[in-house]
Amino acid sequence: MKKALAIIAAILVIGGFYLFTHLGSAVKVAIETAGTQTLGTKVTVGAVNISLADKTASVDGLAVANPPGFKAADILNVKDISVALGDVSSKLVVIKEVTVDGLNIAYEIGPKGTNLDVLRNNIKSASSSTKSGSAKSGKSAVRIVIEKLEILHGSVLPAIAGHGKAIPLPEIVMTNIGSKNNPATTAEVAQEIMSRVLAVSSTMVVKSGLSSVPVSGALQKAGSALKGLFSK
Repeated sequence: MKKALAIIAAILVIGGFYLFTHLGSAVKVAIETAGTQTLGTKVTVGAVNISLADKTASVDGLAVANPPGFKAADILNVKDISVALGDVSSKLVVIKEVTVDGLNIAYEIGPKGTNLDVLRNNIKSASSSTKSGSAKSGKSAVRIVIEKLEILHGSVLPAIAGHGKAIPLPEIVMTNIGSKNNPATTAEVAQEIMSRVLAVSSTMVVKSGLSSVPVSGALQKAGSALKGLFSK
């Protein structure tokens, strides 16, 4: 009996060590899978580092592929994301603070609008599908609360009329994304954050004067529509 208990204890210790050492890899896969489903385009992550003792995590090198029909490889990429965790359970994850450092956005106009438009519509569709799926299955997905989110050292690079200079983005600060009384789904969090980021990016392109650059056809139509982007 003692021998059996010793074997079980050994297995649990080895299993716990394996889980701890491979936790970052598991979260990396989870981010890539959930991100791709939510954004409707491929999401890749360089590495995820987690400290359970300190309740902190970091994501190195996150990239979101440009939707089909646009030239740049990525619509956005991030150098580093650091996360300070609060209470975590199987149903609710409270994040005290998220710092996004080095956000770069590629802004392009296609025949039917901008790549930012496409990404925003993808997120809306994913959010609607998540709500519909949860209602049909009767299951509740993990909910999230983000108390504070900061985006620092961001820039947007417009591919308009040969313009090749990145435009700095102002610091973006968001608070209370979801609450303990009304936590958000992953799709809702993505929709709120990305809508704010894309709105700020579009505004900076308009302020740079690029929307007034003489262009024709679909480009002119898309440029004039920028002023009302994300206003609803």
